[in-house]
Amino acid sequence: MAASWKKVQQTIDRGNPVAQDVPVYITSRFEEDPFSDDQKREIFDRARKADLWRDIWFIAVSSNLDGRYSASVYFKPDMEKGQLRQGKVLLRADNWIKAEPSPGRWPPLRGMLSDYVQVSAEPPECFQPDALSMPFPMPPGFTLDEVAEIIQSIQTPNVNPKLDVSRAILGIYRKGDNVEVEMGVREGSRSGRGGTWKCKKTNGIWAVVDTAEWAN
Repeated sequence: MAASWKKVQQTIDRGNPVAQDVPVYITSRFEEDPFSDDQKREIFDRARKADLWRDIWFIAVSSNLDGRYSASVYFKPDMEKGQLRQGKVLLRADNWIKAEPSPGRWPPLRGMLSDYVQVSAEPPECFQPDALSMPFPMPPGFTLDEVAEIIQSIQTPNVNPKLDVSRAILGIYRKGDNVEVEMGVREGSRSGRGGTWKCKKTNGIWAVVDTAEWAN
């Protein structure tokens, strides 16, 4: 009986067991070291210090060199609406940053979670991370319905013939009366380049009013 209770207590403390086949996606434009099993276990442990019970969806690694890595942990979506999903992400799961626990919070890194939005025709259980369908930060001050309307205004071919389908949505931001949608390429020779689509809602309909190109 005592052994059974100890096992239950360990589950409560450590959280939901993590599947070992969680996919790892490399988002860097450079050649990085392969992500090891030990590094995955380290990531899982850090993720459980931020959220005990959500299932881990995938890990996105932006750099991994000589044992030092920068990574984000995406948890499976909490909400689905058509092709949109919304959920939680631990953006700074890096092993070279000392994470400060939130006072009085359990699990201790819960304050480091933020919201993401992801667009894909595939159901979450079939989703395979790629450069075009990676999640982006949920824009503050927007509802999921508003995000869906804005994305539809950008991605409708007959409304927006200039759309470059090789570019992914990187972020959505409110700028005064307008909304700016940043799109770009995450990998390959064209990474670090993109465009900004300025949208405005008139008579209940979002429309693109201007575009601009950028590079970094």
